[in-house]
Amino acid sequence: MFTRILYTVTKPMAIGKLVSYFSPASTVTIHDAYRYSVLITLILFLQPLFNHTYYMRMIETAQQIRIGLCSLVYRKSLKLSTSSLIEITNGKIVTIISKDVMLFETMLQFINEVWIGIVQVIAMTYVMYTQIGVPALIGIGFLVLLTPLQGVVAKLTMKTKLKVLARFDERIRLIQEVLSTIQIIKIYTWENYFRKLVDAIRKSEVSKLRIMYYLKVITIALGHMSSKISFYICIVTYTLFHESITAEKAFVVLSCYGGIQHALNIAIPLGIYQFAETKSSVKRIKKFLLSPEVSSEGTSNIYEHTSPTLYTGDKEKRIELYNIQPACVKTTDLSVEVLKGQPILHNINLHLCPGLYAVCGPIGSGKSTLLKALLNDLPVVNGKLNINGSCSYASQDPWLFPGTIRQNILFGLPFEHERYNHIVDICGLRRDFEILPDGDSTLVNDRGLNLSKGQQARVNLARAIYKNADIYLLDSPLSALDATVCKQVFETCFKKFLQKKICIVVMHQVQFLKEVDKILILKDGRLESEGTFGELNTKSIHFGMDTIQDHVQGNEVTEKDGNGSSDVEADETTKLLDDFGIHKEAKKLYAENKKEGKVEWSVYKSYFKLAGGWKTLPFLFILSCLQQTFQTGFDYFISYWINVEENLYVQRWNGTTNSTIYEETLAEKKIIPLFYTILIVSATVFTIANSVYIFILFSLANKRLHNICFWQIIQAPMAFFDLNLSGNILNRFSKDVNVVDEHIPILFFQCIRLSLIVIGIVVSLSIVKIGFLAVSIGFASVLFLCQRIYLPTSRSLKRLDGVTRSPVIGHLNASLEGLTTIRASGVQNILAEQFDKHQDLHSSASYMYLSTNRAFGFYIDMFCVAYSMIIMFSLLLFSPTNAGKVGLALNLAFGLGTLLQFWIRQWTELENQMTSVERILEYRDIQTEDASGSTPENWPNRGCVQYSDVHMKYPKTNQEVLKGMNFIIEPGQKIGIIGRTGAGKTSVISALFRLYDLSEGHIRIGDVDIKSLEIRNVRSKISIIPQNPIIFSGTIRSNLDPNREYDDSSIWRVLDDVGLKTLIMGLDSGLEHKTQDGGSNFSTGQKQLICLARAALRNNKIVVLDEATANIDLQTDILVQETIKKKFGHCTILMIAHKLNTVLDSDKVMVVNNGQIVEFDKPEVLLNDKESNFYYLVSQSGLLKKSS
Repeated sequence: MFTRILYTVTKPMAIGKLVSYFSPASTVTIHDAYRYSVLITLILFLQPLFNHTYYMRMIETAQQIRIGLCSLVYRKSLKLSTSSLIEITNGKIVTIISKDVMLFETMLQFINEVWIGIVQVIAMTYVMYTQIGVPALIGIGFLVLLTPLQGVVAKLTMKTKLKVLARFDERIRLIQEVLSTIQIIKIYTWENYFRKLVDAIRKSEVSKLRIMYYLKVITIALGHMSSKISFYICIVTYTLFHESITAEKAFVVLSCYGGIQHALNIAIPLGIYQFAETKSSVKRIKKFLLSPEVSSEGTSNIYEHTSPTLYTGDKEKRIELYNIQPACVKTTDLSVEVLKGQPILHNINLHLCPGLYAVCGPIGSGKSTLLKALLNDLPVVNGKLNINGSCSYASQDPWLFPGTIRQNILFGLPFEHERYNHIVDICGLRRDFEILPDGDSTLVNDRGLNLSKGQQARVNLARAIYKNADIYLLDSPLSALDATVCKQVFETCFKKFLQKKICIVVMHQVQFLKEVDKILILKDGRLESEGTFGELNTKSIHFGMDTIQDHVQGNEVTEKDGNGSSDVEADETTKLLDDFGIHKEAKKLYAENKKEGKVEWSVYKSYFKLAGGWKTLPFLFILSCLQQTFQTGFDYFISYWINVEENLYVQRWNGTTNSTIYEETLAEKKIIPLFYTILIVSATVFTIANSVYIFILFSLANKRLHNICFWQIIQAPMAFFDLNLSGNILNRFSKDVNVVDEHIPILFFQCIRLSLIVIGIVVSLSIVKIGFLAVSIGFASVLFLCQRIYLPTSRSLKRLDGVTRSPVIGHLNASLEGLTTIRASGVQNILAEQFDKHQDLHSSASYMYLSTNRAFGFYIDMFCVAYSMIIMFSLLLFSPTNAGKVGLALNLAFGLGTLLQFWIRQWTELENQMTSVERILEYRDIQTEDASGSTPENWPNRGCVQYSDVHMKYPKTNQEVLKGMNFIIEPGQKIGIIGRTGAGKTSVISALFRLYDLSEGHIRIGDVDIKSLEIRNVRSKISIIPQNPIIFSGTIRSNLDPNREYDDSSIWRVLDDVGLKTLIMGLDSGLEHKTQDGGSNFSTGQKQLICLARAALRNNKIVVLDEATANIDLQTDILVQETIKKKFGHCTILMIAHKLNTVLDSDKVMVVNNGQIVEFDKPEVLLNDKESNFYYLVSQSGLLKKSS
């Protein structure tokens, strides 16, 4: 700071002395002039040397702050309580990492510039005071009076910034939700609905951004014009008291204002603006960091204690217990809640020692909540919870993170070869590893969506079992498994491998209840009954149907080969690698298509076209020319004014005040204030008008850019989402869109403004001396050449910065989706270290980009010093007699050097930041689903489905997943589709919904080839009830009828049919009741019933049930089956099922194996054939006698 103030003070005084040399009455000699020139050159050299060193230190400090805050935010996110996660969406956390934290990098630089600028202003005020006295204080006083106005603008900026960030959060959350549920959105044909939602949020966000732009324009205009007005006030005030001013004094004052121009025009106004922006982000970060956390004792940390720990509702009390049998779970009157004042579990009393426990109960009874409560993941509001031993947990919805299958199983634990292989065997994964080209080294994408549901469930279970714990909490681990694997897992894993452990399993497979040590039955959040199967049966405990014993028969599907063994090859597993195009080569999970070379002109052209195209140019050109004309006229008018004052001063000094020339000069002086005022007002008006027009154009372009690319994304085929991780897509719609919104408009504005200013200065210099035109052109050419040399490196580093940011966002997103599993596994530190590695990689690219940018700025500044020297010594060598023109030339030359290097750097930065536009525009050009085809009326008139030689391949693979399928389903038939996990059942449905293109064959519905029909028309005519119920954030109504096609009575009727009417009517706002992200305020069973109501409401002739009852209890299963018979009795039904009791009453049963139909006939026909696969399945399940 000291060096900056030193040369800021010295430079104006040296310039004043040098200018005075050219005055007629000057006492400065030529030797003095050269000495002042050398002094100025030294100052010009030292200035960038110290400045760039200072800025590099600021960059390093800012990087450290950003890295520290990102790590802190990530670690905090791993501790958030369930209630916090309801309020703080994943989108908000992504916004904090990608946007809020980034503001600290620019804020740190500008906030220092503010107070340094204030000190500079004070120092310059003193220098001006020594030259012109009190008028200097009056001029500076005007600037002080503007401070409250800047404060008002800053306050408005902060409020608007909070609104912008709120819309940004909402948009990212919604895009995140769309990406995670894109398959079901396509099946429901709800793309337009979500497009309108995102567009509406984006429109609101851009409208708030425009206000931000206007405030920034006001801030910049105030800073830019206030210094000119202040200078005008100083000179006018001085001439009122002293009649005239010398050129030396005038140019000392003008140089002082030039010295603090950066502080007045950029540092202070933008610093205040940036501080206001950052303050709003600090509030958001502070609120996030102060959000409630899970118990400080921790989900995993409590198991580290050598003695058991007692937890009570009072967090201040912690009692160490001794002499309690190891591996013990004990609760006393335990009550827990998610939202304050709304307990979910009530007065639970348990005492569990090593053994196998089954948790059962109807939907919404609190089964999953009980496991989370035992994990200490929910706040205890009453009672006591004692856990003695370490815990491991498998979530109901399998959570897999991007990585290899082995990494998902080990989850940070050391690799123990013998234990690992044993876990793989008892979890039924050995066969899958043998089929996969890379075995357990196969890469898994987001949430494991490129694995079948059964494979996801088994990897999820294997991770929980691999951890050597005392207590295993397993939430519905068998629901997605076929009977063979299900039985294998139950017997080899639960009964044998975990026989000395406490194993608490939420299960709906009643055939296993006889073999567990105790059954826990929950209802309405209370422990209704507990005991062995015999005890509960004796008491005739109702279990959602008549009695337990009525449904203890095995009823799930397995499959046999020709020798009677269950040995079926999985075909869908091959999709895992081939979708990624991995095969034997290693491929980075977050790899992106990183372009090379310059940003193509087509990118600029496309972006400009989105802003309105060529028709916007004439008005922009006129505004820009008028703005610069008045700006240049203003600068040249100063020279004219000072010449007039100098002439008056000389004439008085010579005693010629009675001459006609004096009177004419005096008359010229009187009209100067009027012209000056006109120039200032005009320049200010056209500056603001031009700025506002530019920002309007770019806000329009940014809105269109986002909406067009999002629409392309949502129309993309499923193959695109198989190949692109959601972290990569979110990165572009968060960070890259933020760059486009907040940086590119400013950079374009600055480039246009600086281009015009440079042209104006060159013109003014040419008027002073025509030779300066050649010097200026040569100098500009050198700078342009430097920019061309530097730009390829800078651009590549900027692209690398964008690419390395994707793993940071992806890792954060994946972690937020599996928080309970992460905390239960106690791997927070491991994942935090992994996050730090991702961040280190990104920070390396970011730091390299910023440091090379600063180095480029330093070399450009050195060229500017050389340019200023040429101008200055040329003036000395050729000695013009007009001091006003000399002063003007020097100030313009010094200013031009700074402006040119700033212009070149801004131009370079614009090209670098345009890589964000380039990255977003890549999505504009992606292939979309073929929307062509006819939309016949009253189609289908009957629900006939015919597959003719259907072959289907997943993207990037030559291996077929459907191999010549041929079958016909008559209207109104109910078809049960069974087969081992990965046999191709889901692929049959994917082909029906045209999620993937057929390589051969045809599918006809109602005698019409569906390929000839418009794709959304096909999907809209088929209803589906998925295995994993998807509930979108919004309302009950928007989840059932987002396009408002049905009246309330129709909606209430289907809710009544599925048994939800009473529940929904009891909620606040009824159909308008808010649904949380993923339907977290509903149980899995309730969500499945909502999906059933959604399908019933559409009243289609064809219905697909994709293992719709896999994750629900028996009572709900019966309700679903009855509703299907009632609502869909007239429909053609394709039912994918593991439970054989749900397909025994089907018209036909289809047994699928390896993408082919093994058997397809009536159940009774297949049962009469004792060699059939179906007969074997039924006989093994114990249903043969009942079915016969």
